[in-house]
Amino acid sequence: MSSTITGNFRRTISVVLVLCLLISLIPFSSVANAETATVYHETFANGTGIAAQSGGATLTQVTGKAFEGNSDGAALYVSNRANNWDAADFSFSALKLENGKTYTVTVKGYVDTEAEVPAGAQAFLQTVSSYSWLAGADLTAGGAFTLTGTYTVDTAKDDRIRVQSNDTGAAVPFYIGDILITGDKTSGTVIDKEVYHETFSAGKGAAIQSGGATLTQVTGKAFEGNNDGAALYVSNRANNWDAADFSFSALKLENGKTYTVTVKGYVDSDVTVPDGAQAFLQTIGSYSWLAGANFTAGAAFTLKGTYTVDTDKDEKLRIQSNDTGATVPFYIGDILITEQVIDDGNNPPRPPAVPFAPITFEDGTSGGFAGRAGTETLTVTDEENHTTGGALSLKVEGRTSTWHGPSLHVEKYIDQGSEYKITAWVKLIEPASSQLQLSTQVGNGSGASYVSLAAKTISSSDGWVKYEGTYRYNNVADEYLTIYVESSNNATAAFYIDDISFTGTGSGPIEIQDLTPIKDVYQDDFLIGNVVSVEDMQGVRLELLKKHFNAATAGNAMKPDALQRTKGVFTFTDADKLIDKTLAEGLKMHGHTLVWHQQSPAWMNTTEDAGGNTIPLGREEALDNLKTHIKTVVEHFGNKVISWDVVNEAINDNPQTPSDWKASLRQAPWYQAIGADYVEQAFLAAREVLDEHPDWDIRLYYNDYNLDNQNKSKAVYNMVHEINTNYQKNHPGKLLIDGVGMQGHYMVNTNPANVKSSLESFISLGVEVSITELDIQTGSNYQLSEKLAEAQGYLYAQLFKIFREHAANIGRVTIWGLDDGTSWRASTNPLIFDKDLQAKPAYYGVIDPDKYMAEHLPTTPQDARKGTAKYATPVIDGTVDPVWSSASEIPVNQFQMAWQGATGIAKALWDDENLYILVQVSDSQLDKSSANTYEQDSVEVFVDENNGKTSFYQEDDGQYRVNFDNETSFNPAGIAAGFVSATKVSGTNYTVEMKIPFKSISPEEDRVIGFDVQVNDAKDGARQSAAIWNDITGNGYQDTSVYGVLTLVGKNSQAAIIGDLNGDGSIDALDNALMKQVLLGLVTDLPVQDDLYAADLDGDGQITALDLSLIKQYLLGLITKFPKNP
Repeated sequence: MSSTITGNFRRTISVVLVLCLLISLIPFSSVANAETATVYHETFANGTGIAAQSGGATLTQVTGKAFEGNSDGAALYVSNRANNWDAADFSFSALKLENGKTYTVTVKGYVDTEAEVPAGAQAFLQTVSSYSWLAGADLTAGGAFTLTGTYTVDTAKDDRIRVQSNDTGAAVPFYIGDILITGDKTSGTVIDKEVYHETFSAGKGAAIQSGGATLTQVTGKAFEGNNDGAALYVSNRANNWDAADFSFSALKLENGKTYTVTVKGYVDSDVTVPDGAQAFLQTIGSYSWLAGANFTAGAAFTLKGTYTVDTDKDEKLRIQSNDTGATVPFYIGDILITEQVIDDGNNPPRPPAVPFAPITFEDGTSGGFAGRAGTETLTVTDEENHTTGGALSLKVEGRTSTWHGPSLHVEKYIDQGSEYKITAWVKLIEPASSQLQLSTQVGNGSGASYVSLAAKTISSSDGWVKYEGTYRYNNVADEYLTIYVESSNNATAAFYIDDISFTGTGSGPIEIQDLTPIKDVYQDDFLIGNVVSVEDMQGVRLELLKKHFNAATAGNAMKPDALQRTKGVFTFTDADKLIDKTLAEGLKMHGHTLVWHQQSPAWMNTTEDAGGNTIPLGREEALDNLKTHIKTVVEHFGNKVISWDVVNEAINDNPQTPSDWKASLRQAPWYQAIGADYVEQAFLAAREVLDEHPDWDIRLYYNDYNLDNQNKSKAVYNMVHEINTNYQKNHPGKLLIDGVGMQGHYMVNTNPANVKSSLESFISLGVEVSITELDIQTGSNYQLSEKLAEAQGYLYAQLFKIFREHAANIGRVTIWGLDDGTSWRASTNPLIFDKDLQAKPAYYGVIDPDKYMAEHLPTTPQDARKGTAKYATPVIDGTVDPVWSSASEIPVNQFQMAWQGATGIAKALWDDENLYILVQVSDSQLDKSSANTYEQDSVEVFVDENNGKTSFYQEDDGQYRVNFDNETSFNPAGIAAGFVSATKVSGTNYTVEMKIPFKSISPEEDRVIGFDVQVNDAKDGARQSAAIWNDITGNGYQDTSVYGVLTLVGKNSQAAIIGDLNGDGSIDALDNALMKQVLLGLVTDLPVQDDLYAADLDGDGQITALDLSLIKQYLLGLITKFPKNP
């Protein structure tokens, strides 16, 4: 060895020895900080996990496929491959990978022995969209492979990881048995995370009675640790176990986790407390003692203990006493349960809800209310008041759109997952009658959801009306939560609000049930979809969505007004966020919608003339707007969607000549600006984009509602057939319209045979069919009886049986909402899960139609709505006479069409010659521009005098139509003789009175006639909505079997007018004298049939001096109506 080599060797040894010494001095903790942690691990034992299909690949979860690195045999089978990108994707968001962090990804895979594997075929692990290669491994028939690569996340370039192949292995199917992703263990601060907190301000919470104890929620019991004074009083105690229990499931405690439980309690000062009496905190059923504290009269106590949950031994916590304190009643003011977790700063715990103080406006402020649009006028005023002993309310004026109104942020009053009761008192100012509703908004922007909590049509004479509803805030949606008052169909109504309350119902967070996923049941048939908004992208709602559904449609985020409200300014942010999250959670996305007459900015197809009148835009400009919007939107979302609703709802309802589909088109702004070819032009524009991207597999749909109506379905059939036939002349073998979307907004009495007939008709066109917005209205006013729930389940079962029988031609069945509580038709309970996300009978009808129908007899809901007509004769002048006050209300609030517009309240009277009808209509605009009378804002009354319920008109049958301008039309024309009508317009609302002569019967007490009443709502020369009392089929113009029934009553005991105590038809000094005699006890039986109805003027249920004061005010002209709502 030369001296140079020897010297180098010695220097090397010296360096090594120094390095060893330095390493020995490195603190152990530094080495520990370098350890890795599992970020994601998927074995596919419970399904396909978060894997998302790439290209045309089919992803299937299998079992019994054990191989090296996959001993449990569960795996994801990636088949139907033709391209290298036919693969399995895993999004960064779903994997919880953070930008800038470095991860190691290990994939264990396998190829079947019988697979044909070309030489050089390899599995690849790479990123998308920069397509960076991370790892490769040879594909060998009958052999396992491992892919291992390290990657630093760069979300500016990539958004997912893909397990695929090279080009050579493009057709090779393979299995993925295990995916493990590791990264540096996250460090952070240990914090106490709140798991459960109960203050009892909104009820008893999750408390359950133990033994013979009585549990009562109380207020005004402030003590140390319980400043708000709300508490749970535990009384009627005789044993130590007479106590309050809290189940682990209700508390959301997880097996194996350790929690700290803190209880604040109190004993009244007048209670006798034996020496040695103590409060105990313990578990049930191992009865492990966690904490104790002395009971002292007039003193607070604290129980604090730590417990590691063991569900094999225990199921609940109990707050009780020892034997000595067995009879001592006590209060529980606060329960807090925390868990120690590592806080990395990204998800700070949400603060607990603060109590909501009722808003009465008595402090002279708006109480936090502000206009939704910012243009409304909100004024605290002494003009009206509802608060007992108060003087003020909030006046709401200056509304110019239906959604305008007073709004209040309620984020800080909400514990996520809890249910709340929201109450507001409202008094209408003008017009004389209007629909108003109490609603809540969850989230902001186009991805927000809007839920009606209580909706009523009221009149200005009704006084203060209570609006009340409940809502469970499962998602706090980026901390944007409001309650507000608006109108569904009146843009200018003014009103007062007062006495707003927002209180918990005591129902805390809920869990979804362990049920068979619907998507699994139909995995070989068609996709199962749902409609989504921001609210559905977190927590238990997301959990339910992912469990049962594999496709999604944005409720509002992709509609024209959400994406291009201002010409040339596209706003994709909210839609992108919603879609990316949906895809990351493993669902496919359907695009809804490109062209529609609703929720589209006016600039797209209208303009104003010199006089400020709205007129159609010129064809070329409108066509350019249409094409630009379609091209920009379709290109932006690209292959993130699997299909598009290109045109939505273009065909009129129940068209009279469906063979002429162009004549059946809705006279909407797009039609008026471009012409009947706007539908074809829209599809051509969308097809042009797809032709430029042949790698995108996207279907183009025409979508519409009420397609179980055979006239409408025929018109759609003819339209699609003609457009596709014309297209194929220059494009042999290709379709312009790929599919027809049958929305499926049904009623419980919808005939499934009609659905089947239309479905088969569309299939015969050679297009794909999807059921795109399925719901079934059942019940009313948020109530659903057991019988109706079963009937709803039966129809769902019938429909899904039909769908499965035609599965080869159905691409997707989308249910329009996760639960009844958030449905756009919440009051009629239309969905398969209730407002608490629990399965209804409808779920079981969907999951196994044959079994459900075998176990449930066909259920026919109530045959027809029933009403009464009172014996009296009004003056037909468009004014609501006092005589109408005795008539019962007939609500005109069921909708024959998907769009919900104008509604009305009808009343009926009769005498020996005529039937009299009053209808008060609440509308948002008045339009009679259509040449078709049924497409004008109008009221229709249907009469079947002999109640024959025939499928055709007899001589006694008739249809009477009066528009808001008192222009009449009749079916048949001969029934016009003797008919008299009058109307009165108030803003955009109107009142219609009719006198309809009886022609074939002699009216008498208890006579039953067939009857229905309908409100047509027009806009831009077309009928956009039809509200009805009974018939939702739309066939009343030719079929009397769909009518409700009206019973003639009151002739033998004429009904009282409020204030008319002697029944002479007027309110005068004689009635005032009678009221005095009643109060003095001199008269106990009034001449009218219903004493209380006539004399209880304030509606408090009794006859008092206040009623006497009211009749005096009436006679003096100080008031014109009584407070009681007739």
